[in-house]
Amino acid sequence: MYKYFNNNPNGRSVGDCAVRAIAAAFNVTWDDAFDALAQCCCDNRLATNDLKATLASEACATRAANTANTQMILDKLCALEIDGLKERNATLLADNNALKFAASQTAQNGFIQRTVADAIQYVHPAPIPAYIVANPNVTPTTAA
Repeated sequence: MYKYFNNNPNGRSVGDCAVRAIAAAFNVTWDDAFDALAQCCCDNRLATNDLKATLASEACATRAANTANTQMILDKLCALEIDGLKERNATLLADNNALKFAASQTAQNGFIQRTVADAIQYVHPAPIPAYIVANPNVTPTTAA
């Protein structure tokens, strides 16, 4: 059975249907229903803002953690690259030292050979002709 009910203090019947329906359903005054709806709206707005702040904080923490993890990976890659370069540098230094040693040995051997040859020449000099003559033991041939 339909029963007319309008508890709007100003007697309005348009624009506040939800307030009037809640007031009738919970058997409270229109002002109490309006205040409850307004408080609910404010509570929802605050909760939404708190949720947004929490989400923003968590997103920031997630980005910071991702950045830190990425930096750790990049640091490890750099360390591996540096280790490889150090190993290559050590190999190249060893090769360079071996080549320097070989060059030094060659120079020392040449010096020793020249010194021994000079000493032999000094102790037992070979005769040096004043001018070059033909070998008397060979008969000259004439080209035709």
